[in-house]
Amino acid sequence: MSQKFAWLPVKDADLATLKRELCVAPEYEDKAVAKFQKFSTDNDFDQYGLAAHPNPLTLKSVLAGSDIQELFTTPGEEWFFTLETKEPGFLMDHAPCMFQNSKTGRRCYVTQPYLPMCGNNSRDAKAERQAWMKHLETWAKDVMGVKYKVLDQSSWYFSDTVLVVFYLDGNIVG
Repeated sequence: MSQKFAWLPVKDADLATLKRELCVAPEYEDKAVAKFQKFSTDNDFDQYGLAAHPNPLTLKSVLAGSDIQELFTTPGEEWFFTLETKEPGFLMDHAPCMFQNSKTGRRCYVTQPYLPMCGNNSRDAKAERQAWMKHLETWAKDVMGVKYKVLDQSSWYFSDTVLVVFYLDGNIVG
């Protein structure tokens, strides 16, 4: 295992911690903590932790309550997809975060996915990003067997990006 996961209390999240753990962009510094805590409160999560470089093959079992350290087991060759194959794989590891309700054990995984040609706003680039998000949704539901939701306009990372949430039960507000 490459790292040790630590649960942190959401109520103690501050800008310095979020900047260090989640790579908050300068343009969001004034709103990052409020957005982060609102998401947590709205969804009844009281703990979070940085889930960098996860093995997505273990995501479903970790969301179901397995040992969180499973998330960091080194994946096999089947994990190392490329952009050309359009498999999400390593393209979802921009400071991902795991959230948990410490009483119920309910968890979710939030990340900012790589979006092709993110800085380009041409019609083709927008269409490619939209196709990529659809592919990501299909991958989550059909391959991984988890629920998936896009959190538009809620990113605490960078402007003009989205966050996606993977979870097993209930609904996610955001």
